[in-house]
Order: sequence, then C-alpha cells, then structure tokens
Amino acid sequence: MENISGKYSPARKVLVGLAAPALALGLLAGCEVEKTQEGKMPSVDVDVESGQMPKYDVDAPDVRVGMKKETIKVPEVRMVEKEVEVPTVGIDMPDEDGEEVRR
Repeated sequence: MENISGKYSPARKVLVGLAAPALALGLLAGCEVEKTQEGKMPSVDVDVESGQMPKYDVDAPDVRVGMKKETIKVPEVRMVEKEVEVPTVGIDMPDEDGEEVRR
C-alpha cells in the first residue's frame, strides 16, 4: 500500500507493527515443549567464607504526586471505514502423534 510519494502509508506501518508482535507471541505461545531428558547439576566441592554486603546511607528526595485541572489542546480524531489489506497468520501445530494440525 504505497502512497503517491512511493512511501508506505501510516496505516500499513501500524498494521505491520501490530502483526509482528502478534506473530511472535503466537509462535512462542503455540509451542508445545516436552522434556526428553532429566537435567543434572554438576558436583562441586567449594570451601568459602561468608561475605558481607556493603551498607549505604541514602538521602532520597520526597516526591509528591497529585492531580489538578488544566485546559490544554488535544487532537480530535475522526474515524472512517476504509478497505485495506491486512496481514494474516496461519499456524500448523503438531498433534500428539507428531502430525500437523491446521488451525
């Protein structure tokens, strides 16, 4: 979706910006992980003496948070419906037998 200047429209940039994280989340959340081997910690023999964390004296500022009424300029947005191409994502997940299932 290019505009007259040959650059992509802001709508396309927004759609791609939303689709990329959604795809990444779908790929991560849609994965099924199964442990196939137990882990084992290495055996280590260490002789150490206990340490001590440093002490600090901190003089932090006092912060006051509140609300007050102000008159400011804000943009008004007008929504219109427009037909555009949007990205789609299809994911084929393996079932318990290892065969792909289309979702």
